[in-house]
Amino acid sequence: MIMVNKNLDQLRREYHAPPLIELEMETDPIVQLELWLDQAIHSEDILNPTAATLATVSKDGQPSARIVLVKSIDKNGLTFYTNYNSQKGVDLHHTPNACLNFYWEPLHRQIKIEGSVTKVSADRSKQYFYSRPKESQSAAAISNQSQPIAKDRLMAQFNQIRAQDTIPFPDHWGGYLVTPIRFEFWQGQPNRLHDRIQYIKHDITPNKTHQQWQKVRIAP
Repeated sequence: MIMVNKNLDQLRREYHAPPLIELEMETDPIVQLELWLDQAIHSEDILNPTAATLATVSKDGQPSARIVLVKSIDKNGLTFYTNYNSQKGVDLHHTPNACLNFYWEPLHRQIKIEGSVTKVSADRSKQYFYSRPKESQSAAAISNQSQPIAKDRLMAQFNQIRAQDTIPFPDHWGGYLVTPIRFEFWQGQPNRLHDRIQYIKHDITPNKTHQQWQKVRIAP
């Protein structure tokens, strides 16, 4: 029998990383995110640098979190793909707001991104769908995600659709765009005095036609 260390309150680790300096960070948090992500991608110790925790809230106010893979980043925000009928899809239908959190432990870094969520176009979803391996297409097409199913039935459906020359594009599957309104860049530091730099989008014109990011340090 494997014995779990029950003294969890005694587990400690120290963080030793260069500090974050506000003036050296980009004025646009999307650019700063891309810089950090590039470093994570080139780190030999991070297996899935584009993996992020997605937190959503149901219509009843119940929060839920799971890992998704971010597939694109541009000036409009971050995009991931999933089954629209999944729990996260249902949550986003009722409450179209979410939080993404990257955590790159070897770099002692995390990034929290809060924003509104909208579906990307069907054409964009279809383009990405057919760029995936056929096995991934097949799994997405037959999965009634989050619903009970017997494993043998799932595999039978998978093998049947995979045998087709072209996998039909499923209308229950596609992309979501997270449009950020707030970023937080976290860098682990000694003595738990972690660096936290927050970006908040503010309206700078009376009619809200132009916005800019305000950068501020917040307490650890």
